[in-house]
Amino acid sequence: LGPFNKGAFTIARYCRAPIQCLLIRRSNRLFVPGRFWFNTGVPNTIEVERIGSFLPDYGDPEFRFSTLIRDIRTLYEEKLKEN
Repeated sequence: LGPFNKGAFTIARYCRAPIQCLLIRRSNRLFVPGRFWFNTGVPNTIEVERIGSFLPDYGDPEFRFSTLIRDIRTLYEEKLKEN
């Protein structure tokens, strides 16, 4: 699990949008790490699973990106431990 980009969370806040958390599995054969191109020459099935959703109260004076990102990271870490 790599670092989360704060930009996506900033856009969600700007739009007052909920955050949908998706777990994408088995994309490493199509999107080979360290390469720019797609490897479309091998059969591959990618799985996408919705693992959670967050509706932050962006207007709350106590709202913090760091807390939101920590909570979302924890969700992903727990889901990845299950597999």
